Amino acid sequence: MSYLQQYVRQVKPRNESYIPPIDKIQTFLTEGKDFSTAMESVLGVAYAAASKGGDDGKDYLKTEATTGKFKKDFGITKQVHTSRTKILDVDALMKFGENIKTAVKGDGNFNFQNKGVQTADWQKWKGRGGKDTSKTDIVLGGKNCSVKNASGAQLMSGKKGESIATTCAASEASGLDGDVTGEILQAINELEQVTTEGYFASVDNLKKLQAKGGGQRLYDYAKGEVDAYAKGMAAWKATKGALKKDQPKKPTKELYRIYNNKDLADKMPTLIDGVNKQFLDDMNNIFNKNAEEVKKKLESAFKNNKDFKLAFVYEAASGTRKFGNNVVQKAEYVLSWEKKPNIKDFKINLYHIPNRNAATIKTYASQIDLIVN
Repeated sequence: MSYLQQYVRQVKPRNESYIPPIDKIQTFLTEGKDFSTAMESVLGVAYAAASKGGDDGKDYLKTEATTGKFKKDFGITKQVHTSRTKILDVDALMKFGENIKTAVKGDGNFNFQNKGVQTADWQKWKGRGGKDTSKTDIVLGGKNCSVKNASGAQLMSGKKGESIATTCAASEASGLDGDVTGEILQAINELEQVTTEGYFASVDNLKKLQAKGGGQRLYDYAKGEVDAYAKGMAAWKATKGALKKDQPKKPTKELYRIYNNKDLADKMPTLIDGVNKQFLDDMNNIFNKNAEEVKKKLESAFKNNKDFKLAFVYEAASGTRKFGNNVVQKAEYVLSWEKKPNIKDFKINLYHIPNRNAATIKTYASQIDLIVN
């Protein structure tokens, strides 16, 4: 799979003119994305509960968190709102809701957005019609909000068509030279989309197999890692005076997922053979060359035309050309949350993004990392 991804580094503006230091790159693990996605539900429920107030609000919150449709999301985020005795900290969640109310200044209602119809121009540029994922994650108090983790968040992720459409929209808005636009689009068009074989045949997994020689199934590799960890842990625990620093490193969640799905791995084994071998060979050669060319062309355009960069970032954040104006799928605000050990202490900020010259868009543009993969 080939796609264009654009990341925001440490985006946590305290006010509309604040530009935070760029001192780290957020690594996006599956676990982190699960937590961030689940937080959208927790935000909405806490906001609604605080708006209801009193016992009604607390009862609503307890129901949604323990038996309602958002139970799973509260489970994923329990580390910040559940005590060691596994009791839901309702008071902390209500305080969290009050913090959101203060930032949003809305009427207390919330709802989510998933997909919306793309504009005719966007469908033409993208080469594909139908509905697509909304830029608005949640509507709070009538405000269309894109929700971001302040410690680092993905601004956009798009395959070839989405990347082309974003480039076209930004080029048109900023008046980017037509020859420059054409070079970018040509480079993006040379990116490849490839299907690999096997139930767990992701790029990372194939690379792990390759590093181990490539002569075994992915399941067998995962089993070896999990079994070795169990044996190492048993020995470590049995050692008198064993030091924490000498504790064996636990395999990743992905390896455990493979290990716990032997039946699927037996039916569709992941091996470095056929298309998988060709894919890895291409990854190390032509695919990397093409990806670097896209990155070079875009970064050059960003450097030489600041307005193009702002327009690109604004479109990625808001979906203005993708969905059009006056539709709920277009994000008009960024709702930022900064994680703390207890949810009552989370910092909540709301930023209006009416156009590409908004301070928050300029903040994003000053901090993005461009990844072409």
